[in-house]
Amino acid sequence: MLVKAHDIRGFSAGAVTYFDECQVGLAIGIVNYAERLNGIQLGLVNIAKNQARYARVLPLLNAHFE
Repeated sequence: MLVKAHDIRGFSAGAVTYFDECQVGLAIGIVNYAERLNGIQLGLVNIAKNQARYARVLPLLNAHFE
């Protein structure tokens, strides 16, 4: 299952979660992608473009709070 949206606030779960603008809250999936993350991603591959260069792609957990 694919979860794709511009923004999300709250919780989302799916095999792939893709937010092309902002994710606020918790995302659980095999692959998680967010342009701007303000929350937590749990999955095998977690991508948050607003993280520091070394933390943009992380396994298992990615978190950013603004």
